[in-house]
Amino acid sequence: MNKSIGIFEAKTKFSELCQQVARTGKEIVVTRRGQRMVRIAPVTDAAGQDGAAPAGVMDRLRENEGLYGKASRMKQEFPDVWMTRVSKTDSPLDDG
Repeated sequence: MNKSIGIFEAKTKFSELCQQVARTGKEIVVTRRGQRMVRIAPVTDAAGQDGAAPAGVMDRLRENEGLYGKASRMKQEFPDVWMTRVSKTDSPLDDG
């Protein structure tokens, strides 16, 4: 099991956490109110630290789904602002 830490504590100890991850090679999961948000993971070269080929996108997706559950497949909703623009020169930030 990976170590987890709250977002406030992670913010105050970010430098120390980065050094720990780099030194140990073990990632740390950052949570907010008990929900996983992100992870701090060590950087590896293209071949990986153990010399093995890097994981492909689908391999990483399956790995993450195993750790965190399936990602939401819901259709993303976009604001209607971009649809109401008359031309490319109009800006949604203009007051007119």
